[in-house]
Amino acid sequence: MNLRGTLLISIASSMLCLAPARAIVNGQFDTFEDGTSEFWGYGLGDWLVKPGGPGGMSDNYMELFADGSGFQGKFVAFNRSQWLGNYTAAQVNAIEMDIKAFSIVGAPNVNMRLAFRSSTAGGSPGYVTTFAATITADGQWHHAVFRFSTLTAVGVPPPLATVLAGPAEVRIMNSTSPNTVTGDNVAGFLGIDNIHAFTDVSILSTTRLSGGTIRVQGKGVANTTYTIEATPDLVQTFAAIGTAAAAADGTFQFDDINASGFTQRFYRVKTP
Repeated sequence: MNLRGTLLISIASSMLCLAPARAIVNGQFDTFEDGTSEFWGYGLGDWLVKPGGPGGMSDNYMELFADGSGFQGKFVAFNRSQWLGNYTAAQVNAIEMDIKAFSIVGAPNVNMRLAFRSSTAGGSPGYVTTFAATITADGQWHHAVFRFSTLTAVGVPPPLATVLAGPAEVRIMNSTSPNTVTGDNVAGFLGIDNIHAFTDVSILSTTRLSGGTIRVQGKGVANTTYTIEATPDLVQTFAAIGTAAAAADGTFQFDDINASGFTQRFYRVKTP
């Protein structure tokens, strides 16, 4: 985000910094090029922003530091600003990012996961991805895609659909197992850049049925209608051949009854 504002209010002789209310937008990117941590915080405040991201020394990234104990003992960054909102309405079902471990002390690697909390209270339940991006301190940037289809419950949270319609907090964290939304203690320095919200839709299988019909099956965002396109080869342009509506779990299928007239057929899905 390019604009950053704060509202300061006095509470019992202390100052509380509040991020402006914003909501998730499909295609949203946090690149840290404005020199701020884009409202990503930890127990004691904002993370640092430094040059040297995937694009070189002119590319900023967010640096996470952990000392293995206390408020700063974990690689955990949370956001309670522009990454809140209704993910279902925004048709966002995946978040990707670039991650680099500059140093890790006391462990061979970190296992980065995405989590959604249903409350900001201590010990509150939520959902965390079973998929983890395993990162070693190899000096390289690694691209990770966290799909919401891999989210699993931690504790007893509200239904996943309810949480994704309005999470209280979004977290990027290191955890060896998907049974916590608080993460594991570790020491070292970690870089995160190019956090991107998007619609992840893919064709999972194509099956030839009797009579030459080909059934296309895929997964995307629940209750979304997708356009199915096809071409007889990869030279000619793709053309729309029909639509398929995703069910409540995001799955969809389309039967291409005209496939028997082609010796080969290539398919793709077009998002709304």
